[in-house]
Amino acid sequence: MSSRSSRRRQSELICAIGSDGVSDVWDKDAGVGTIDEVLDAAECAAHIDRAERAGFSRAPIVSGYGEVFAAEVRNNTRFMTDDFALSALIWERAHGRLPIFLDGRQAIAMNERFRYYRYRPGERFAWHADAPFRRTNGEISQLSFIMYLNDDFTGGETAVMKSVITPRRGRACSFSMNCCMKADRCWREPSTSCAPT
Repeated sequence: MSSRSSRRRQSELICAIGSDGVSDVWDKDAGVGTIDEVLDAAECAAHIDRAERAGFSRAPIVSGYGEVFAAEVRNNTRFMTDDFALSALIWERAHGRLPIFLDGRQAIAMNERFRYYRYRPGERFAWHADAPFRRTNGEISQLSFIMYLNDDFTGGETAVMKSVITPRRGRACSFSMNCCMKADRCWREPSTSCAPT
């Protein structure tokens, strides 16, 4: 999610909750929240199909040496694509239900780079912090945004600091990139999620 500089302070952070009766949960102190029904069941199935048709490959981590494969940290697979239309659609659905200001910057858009992650039984992504994306015009991503595309598996929770998010098809989880997070192991059937980064 991209943002522009603003004079507001983080203490003025405002969380707007959807008026459509959809369940949103935000922990302002932890900087973690969920939004249910960002995608419907048919959209989730279409995204899983899209990623499976494109094919998943080993997912690297970004280190001081560039991208490297480190199975002790991450052993899942991913498919990555840029999709401006999807970015606009998700922003339209979610922006009124996300923090408006964070660290003196205002949320203005969703990043167009989507990573589809697949976790097969036993796969996981250990504790880490997501790296921000920076544009030459000064925009910078400050929130991670994960959309769960299925929930027909056991395990696979996302832990963000002291919060634990249970995957639910169509649910989005968002949190500050200043937070450490991990994706726990799935124990039955693969899980698939999608994250603009």
